[in-house]
Amino acid sequence: MLGTIPNFNNGAVISLMMLLPSIISMAILHYLDKQSIEYDNFSDFRAKENKVRDLCFAILAILVVAFILMIFIPIFIVPFTESWPYNLSWTSKHLVSAFRDSTITKAFTNSVFISLLVAVIGTALAYLAAILTTRSKQPAFIKKAIDLMATISNTIPGMVLGLAFLLVINGTPLKSTFTIIIIANIIHYFSTPYLTLKSSLDKLSKSWETTAALMGDNFFQTVWRILTPNAVTALLEVMSYYFTNSMVTISAVVFLYSTRTILMTTKIQELQYYNKFNEVFILSIMLFLTNLIVRALFNYLSQRNQKKMEAH
Repeated sequence: MLGTIPNFNNGAVISLMMLLPSIISMAILHYLDKQSIEYDNFSDFRAKENKVRDLCFAILAILVVAFILMIFIPIFIVPFTESWPYNLSWTSKHLVSAFRDSTITKAFTNSVFISLLVAVIGTALAYLAAILTTRSKQPAFIKKAIDLMATISNTIPGMVLGLAFLLVINGTPLKSTFTIIIIANIIHYFSTPYLTLKSSLDKLSKSWETTAALMGDNFFQTVWRILTPNAVTALLEVMSYYFTNSMVTISAVVFLYSTRTILMTTKIQELQYYNKFNEVFILSIMLFLTNLIVRALFNYLSQRNQKKMEAH
């Protein structure tokens, strides 16, 4: 599909073949659903102290982190050198030049804007789907249909999804809009948030709804007052997942953006085409730092919620 002369027919056949693993995934998920465990009480678990074990795993972790850092170090060095690798003297001119480019700042603000909406809307939809399949009294075929859609969305390659959206919306007002990019990202990454929230809700006692009903609460009040406070940690994790993946995705949105809706990743692809690697690395650093800050914020909120729950 990315060749000089795209062959959509053969690409469609390959895409259908890549949907076959979803059948296996559904069978595995159906089996695992039967093994789910409900938790009525929560307690802290601490592993027994073992200095030799801890030292071995600490060394292993340090080696893994060091290997990962070795890969990323050039990204943080190249933009701040005069001319890599010939003149390694330090300079900030590439950084200043990048920030003077209005298209780069526009791509950054567009990416953050879209990622925030994807995180909020995507989390709400995934939570609603998880509520329907785990805590509601909907017919079994509706629950299985949601499971099937969630699994299939994870097996479709992003590029195929982007092309499908492009062919469907071509000639409509949705073409090259923020709306279609947000929809594509939510669908593309829907599976993991849905399964995360479903697993979290499955572990909560089913008797809570009965108790709430006896106290006069309806289903929606039970979800808001009881289930949601106990799922806050999972909801924050899902929001973080949606945001970070939406910031770095390229496969689906590469067919859906325009000059008005350009994103960081599509801008990087454009700069790479013209061999502007200093700007590519600067944008990569911006993406990395943005996701790092957002991830740290969600981790803080998650830990704060955990302490609050333990206090109660």
